[in-house]
Amino acid sequence: MGTGKQNAFELADLIWLIGFRLTAYIGRATKKETVLDWLRNGLPLELEPRMRTAYDVVLPIAETENEYAVQSFLWGNLSAEPTPESPATMLRDGDVETMRVVLMARARKEYPDNSVDNLEDVERRLRAWIEQNKAKLPQQALYKVKLHQDSLVVALLDFGTDEQSSQMEEQQRKWAYGHEWPLWQELIANVPEMENARFNIDLRLGEPFRYLDRPGKRRGHLSLYAGKKEWLQKIKQKAKHGYEME
Repeated sequence: MGTGKQNAFELADLIWLIGFRLTAYIGRATKKETVLDWLRNGLPLELEPRMRTAYDVVLPIAETENEYAVQSFLWGNLSAEPTPESPATMLRDGDVETMRVVLMARARKEYPDNSVDNLEDVERRLRAWIEQNKAKLPQQALYKVKLHQDSLVVALLDFGTDEQSSQMEEQQRKWAYGHEWPLWQELIANVPEMENARFNIDLRLGEPFRYLDRPGKRRGHLSLYAGKKEWLQKIKQKAKHGYEME
């Protein structure tokens, strides 16, 4: 089995973004320690296109989001478990060039360019529209708008009801994953900037939300490269000496 020893640093770049577990899964490794072997001895040549495609797919997300968004995108869910529909599974099992095209298009759709200069104006129009249309929203739903520094957030609050039908429960599940939000197309028609809003979930509050950012804003507490040099040195030492991963 040939290896691409010169690509070890590129593999480390991928691990920096998606972690050992996802890297191992995409490479069909049964143990995370195999990834250290790849770093130490070189990535098998047949895996190089697959790993490079994974890196190219997630890098645009990582440049504006945090590592949790990148990993959530690859798992395709919040439980961090692979399914047949997970992008990680598609990268693992699919034709590499086909998956490159499909997943890069999917990433652009799920993480569009959501930068807007005039957040204050967008906020004003959002609040006006919500006030005018709140009576048309389902009884258990409410939109909440918040402008905080360089981000404008629109959260969908779902208060539920005492008696939940199966149809209502299915609708709530769709809302929780960003699908079929009430009057959303009408909202976009009046506030078109929201068409490019990105979707996320506040895990602490259990609230789904969409958001716009000012140009240059990066979510997360660290820049993409903060701490990377030290991390790479640590990983190279582990790969060289065969240390157990944390």
